[in-house]
Amino acid sequence: MFDAAQLAALVGAFPNEPVYLRHELEGHPLFARARMTLLAGSTPKDEVICRPAQLPLGALPFFEPDPRPPALVAQTLETSDAWLKLGSIDHDPEYKTLVDDSLRPLKPIVKMDAGGLRAPAASLVMAAPYAVTPLHLEPNYLLIAQIRGRQRVTLFTEETYSPSVEQLETLHTVGTAQLSYETGMEDKGQPYDLAEGDALFIPVTTPYLIQHGEDITMSLSITWSSPELDQEADAYRLNAWLRGKGWPQKRISNKQIRLLKAKAYKIFG
Repeated sequence: MFDAAQLAALVGAFPNEPVYLRHELEGHPLFARARMTLLAGSTPKDEVICRPAQLPLGALPFFEPDPRPPALVAQTLETSDAWLKLGSIDHDPEYKTLVDDSLRPLKPIVKMDAGGLRAPAASLVMAAPYAVTPLHLEPNYLLIAQIRGRQRVTLFTEETYSPSVEQLETLHTVGTAQLSYETGMEDKGQPYDLAEGDALFIPVTTPYLIQHGEDITMSLSITWSSPELDQEADAYRLNAWLRGKGWPQKRISNKQIRLLKAKAYKIFG
C-alpha cells in the first residue's frame, strides 16, 4: 500500500500527528466498480450503513434505513443520493488479503510507539456527489485511502475543538461520538484535500468532518487499536459507569490513572 518513503513519513507522524501520504492502490482490480458492487451484495446486513448523502455538518440526524439493496446503490451511485459504508470487508477473502498486506508494514511502527496493532478493521465508503460525513470522533487510529473522486477532510486540534469528557465517554462506550457544529466552524480546522492516490493518517480522537466533491467518491478506511488505546477505552468506560452512579469524572491525562481506571473497569464495569 505504501512505499518506503511513505512509511518513513508515517513513522515521523505516528501516533499524534496527521500526515498526508501517497498509496499504491490506484488501478487495483478490487476497486473496480463492478467488483465493489459484488462486495456490496455480499456484505452482511449488519455491516452495511446506507444513509442520505447530503446531511448537515453537525450531529447526524435520525434517518430511515435505505431499503434499496446495497449492490443497487453501488451500481447507481451517481444518482443514488446515498452514502454507503461496507464494513468488515475482510469477510471477502480477496479483500482480506489486501488488508493484511496493507497492514503488515505498519505493525512495527505501531508496536514501537503504541505497544502493538490490535483489532484491525477495514471498510469501503462510496458516496454520491456532494455527500457529507458530519463532525465526529473515532476511537481508533484511522487511515483513509482515496480511491476515486475528491473529498476534503477537515481536522480539528485540541485548540480549535476539544471534546468534552462526556463525549469521550460516549465515544468509548458506543464506538463513535457525534459532535455539535456551528456555522463556519470548518474555517477553524485544518483542511486536507484528498484526490485519487492520496491517503491521510488521522490520530485517535481527532474531531473531523468530510465534504465530498462534485463527482462520486470511493475510499478505503483502515482502523486499528493498540494496548494503550484499549486501556484508555476501559478507563473512559469506568468514567461513564461512575457518572451514571452520580460521580462525574474529569478527563484522563495521567497514564498511571488511566491504567488504574482500566484495571478497575475490568473488575467493576
